[in-house]
Amino acid sequence: MSGDFSRHTFDARRHFNAVHMQQGRVALDSDWNEQVAIADRRRRAEMVDTLGRLALPRETPDGFRIRLASLPGGGRTLSIGRGRLYVDGLLAENHGAAPFAFDRGVERPDGRGTIGVLAEPMGSGPVDYFAQPHWPAPDALPTTPGPHLVYLDVWEREVTHIEQPDLLEKALGGVDTTTRTEIVWQVRVLANVGAGATCATPLDALPGWTSLTRASAGRLTTELNPASLPSDPCLVPTAGGYRGLENQLYRIEIHHGGAPGTATFKWSRDNGTVATTVEEVVTPSIVAVASIGRDSILGFAAGQWIELTDDRREFARQPGAMLKIASVDDENRRITFASPVPADLLPTGVGADKLAIRRTRIRRWDQSGVVRNAAGTMVTDLDAAGSSGTIAVPAGGIRIELEQGIRIGFDLAAAGGVFRHGDSWGFAARSIDASIEVLTAAPPRGLHHHYAPLALVTFPDGVRDQRRAFAPLAGAISVCDVLRPDIDGRLRPLVPAAEIPVDLLSSGLGVLLKQTLDSDTVNGGSVYVTAEIPYHLQPPYAGAGAGAIVGYQPIVLPADVESEAPGMVVWRPFGQTVSFLSNILQQEVPRIGNATFDNEFDVINLDKRPSSWAIAPGNVVVQTNATAGTRASTVATPPAPTMAIHRHKLRDGPMLIDLTVDTPLNGSVGLVYNYLAPTDFCLFIASEVFVPVGFSGAIASLVLSHIQIKGGALVQAASRDITMVSGLSDPRRILLAVKTTRDRLQFGYRAEYSSSNASSVALDFPVLGPLIPGSRVGVMTIGTGTARFSRLAISYADERTMNLIPAGLASRLLGRLVVKRQLLSEVQPPGIVAPRVPEADFETWFWLTPPAGAYYGYRSGTASPFLGIGAGLLIAAGANL
Repeated sequence: MSGDFSRHTFDARRHFNAVHMQQGRVALDSDWNEQVAIADRRRRAEMVDTLGRLALPRETPDGFRIRLASLPGGGRTLSIGRGRLYVDGLLAENHGAAPFAFDRGVERPDGRGTIGVLAEPMGSGPVDYFAQPHWPAPDALPTTPGPHLVYLDVWEREVTHIEQPDLLEKALGGVDTTTRTEIVWQVRVLANVGAGATCATPLDALPGWTSLTRASAGRLTTELNPASLPSDPCLVPTAGGYRGLENQLYRIEIHHGGAPGTATFKWSRDNGTVATTVEEVVTPSIVAVASIGRDSILGFAAGQWIELTDDRREFARQPGAMLKIASVDDENRRITFASPVPADLLPTGVGADKLAIRRTRIRRWDQSGVVRNAAGTMVTDLDAAGSSGTIAVPAGGIRIELEQGIRIGFDLAAAGGVFRHGDSWGFAARSIDASIEVLTAAPPRGLHHHYAPLALVTFPDGVRDQRRAFAPLAGAISVCDVLRPDIDGRLRPLVPAAEIPVDLLSSGLGVLLKQTLDSDTVNGGSVYVTAEIPYHLQPPYAGAGAGAIVGYQPIVLPADVESEAPGMVVWRPFGQTVSFLSNILQQEVPRIGNATFDNEFDVINLDKRPSSWAIAPGNVVVQTNATAGTRASTVATPPAPTMAIHRHKLRDGPMLIDLTVDTPLNGSVGLVYNYLAPTDFCLFIASEVFVPVGFSGAIASLVLSHIQIKGGALVQAASRDITMVSGLSDPRRILLAVKTTRDRLQFGYRAEYSSSNASSVALDFPVLGPLIPGSRVGVMTIGTGTARFSRLAISYADERTMNLIPAGLASRLLGRLVVKRQLLSEVQPPGIVAPRVPEADFETWFWLTPPAGAYYGYRSGTASPFLGIGAGLLIAAGANL
C-alpha cells in the first residue's frame, strides 16, 4: 500500500545532504520523508561503492546458500541458508527457520564467540523454499534436470496499518500515524537456462535472464490543459491550469504490464490511500470491512472502482481484482460489488488460509465514467457493462484527460520496452496557484526489483554456488603484528623502515594473527619475504661504467614457512640465504650507498684550521688532519673542535644517540648533539690526557667531558671533566651514548684497551635534557691523528633507528614481508564451509643491513665477541633511575 503524503520532494540531482528543522515552523511530512530518502540513498550508494552490487558478508557465510533437500512426504525442495546478502545496496536478510534463539546467547560451534552480535532473535537453520516468509504460495520447482538458475528477487515495499495492524497504537485509539518500508526477498528459479551453462556463463547469455531483470521502460509526462477560446463570443473562455479545489497527491499505477495498448493503468487523487481490510466474505459479492472511510470524500461509495487483493497476489506479483461497488451499507460496514469476488481471493478458512493471515484488503481508485484523450475522443467507458475498471495505456504518446484540467501521457524509454505491473508515479496538485508537479518522461518511482544469482542447480544433486563473498574492511585474516629479533636477542614489533642486520634475520620473522589458521594453507606462497638486489651494468652496454649499479631486482628469499602456534606463522630463511645476503651487503655497501661526504655532512672548523674529513671504505667517516681543532688546558675555556655535522634533523621522540670510534685515541674525539648553530651546541668528548708525574714522567688518563656552548660562550653549569681511567693509554675503541630518561639525559661510555676494558652507563654529568627535535648531531675531533668513526646512530621511541654512519642512507637492501591473506584460511567448525574471501595482501617493509658485528663494530649480550654500550645496557640502567 501507499502512505498519505502531501508530496514527494527528494531529487538526487539537487545533491542535498540533510534536512534541518527551524524553530517556530510548521513540520511537514515531505521534509521528514526527504531526510529519510537522502539517508537511504547515501546508505545504498555507500554499500554499492564499497561492497559492489552483490556481496555476501563473511560474518554469515551461509546467507542464501542454496542446497538441495527432500520434502518429508517425498519430492524435492531447496533449502535457503540463514544469513545476509547485499543486492544493489539493499540488505536482504534470512533470519532462518524456527525455533528462534537470542543470537548473543548461543555460542558458535568452534567456541569463538556467539553466533551473532546484533542482540536479536536468530533462527536455528535454513528456510525451506516452500516456507519463504515473503511468498506464501511459491511456484512449483522445475521437473526437468536443468540446469536451472536459482536467483534472489529483492524489492522495497511500503507497509501501512492495512498490511500490519500492529502499527496502530492502541493507546491512541487506533489512530493511523506512520508507514514503514519493508525489504522483501524471494528465492525464485529461472528454469532450463541451457545445457552448457556454467558458473562462468555471463548472466545475459542465459535464456530469459535479460527480459526478466530488465527495468521498466515506462515513462510518464504530466501537463495541464491550456486555456481555450470558444468560437462563440458569448461564451466565457475556459480557464487553464488545475481546476481542483483541494491539494492532492495524484498516483498513476500500472495494473497489467505489457506494451502500450496492452498495459492498463489506474489512478488515485489521494495516492491510493483510501483503503481498508476485509473482515468477512458474507457472500461472493458482499464483504464486511473494517471501515467505510473517514467521510464521504475519503470513503467508499456506489459507482467507485476498488481493487481487492491480498498478500498472495501481491507477492506473486499479480494485480488485484478490479470490482465496481454496487452499494455501501454504512451501518453494518458492508460493501456489495456488481460482480463476484474471484475464487482465488476467497480463503477456505482452514488452517492458515484465512482473511487475517492473507491480509485481504480493498483500495479505492478514482477513475470513472467516460475517459477521453486530449482531442476529446473517448478512450473507454468505465461505466459500460463488462468494463475492466482500468484504462488502456495508449500508444504513440497520446495524452489522456485525467480530471480538473490534468493530462497525462505515456511513453517508452526504448523501442520494444514494456511497462511493468506495479510501475507507479506520483505528482502533486495545488489549488492556490492552479499548478501541478510537471513530470517529463519520468521513470517510475516504484516498484524496482533487484536481482542476484544464487546457484546453478541440476537435479537431483548438482549445486554450483554463484554468490560473491566479501571480507570485512578489517580483513578476514587479521595480522596483529610482525615480530623481529633485535640486537639484544629480544623480539620486537617490526615497524616500517626498521633496520635488521642480516645475521639477526637468520632467527626469522614471526607473523601474529588473530585467527587460528588451517596449517595446510601456510606455505612459501602465502607468506614470503623479498629483497631488492643491486643490478650491475654489464658489458657490452657498460662501457666505461662497468660494474655501476643501475637498478635493483626484487627476489623471493628461500625460507621455511611454518605455523608454529595456533595464531603464529614463522618465516625462517635458509643458511645459504643469509650467507648470500651477507656477502652482497658487505661487498656492495660502498656502491649501494653511493654516498659522498658533502651530500650528508657540513664541516665546522671553529679554530679556522683546515681539516680533512672524508668517507673511507665501508662508508665510515674519517678525519686525518692531526692539527685540526684546539682545546685549552682548562675547562673554563671553550674548545674549538673541527666538527662534521650530519644534515639529518632529530624527529620527535629521540631515545638514544650512540657513537663508535674505531682508532686508537690520541687527542680528543666525541659526539656533537643538540646542534642548532656554530654558536649553540653540546659536546660529549673522550680525551687522552697525560698527567705529569714527578719531574719527567707522565701517566695517560682517559678524561670524559661534557661541554655546552650557548651564544658562543661556555655554559659553566653544564660543563664538566671526569677522569675515568689512569695508567692505560691508547684505547683502541671508544663507544659513547646519550639516552633520554624520564627527567634527564643519561650518558654512558665504553673504552676498550688491548688488555682490559672500562665502562660506565651513568656518568656524573650535570642534569641535562632533553634532546631537541629539529636539532642535528655529528662527530668532532681535537688534535688527534686519524679518527675513524664507524657508527653514529639515532634510535627513536617508535623503534626506528636512523644510521648516519656508515654514511649513505641507501647502504642497505630493501626487504618486504608479504602475507597473501586470500591464500590463508581459518580453521572452520565441523560441517561449515566458508567461501574463500578475496582480500588485499598485507605488506610491511624494512632495511637489511650488513652483519651486526661488521656493521656496528660491537654487539651487546654475552654471546658477542665483546660487549657494547648499546641500547640494551642503557635501557637496563635507565630502568633504575
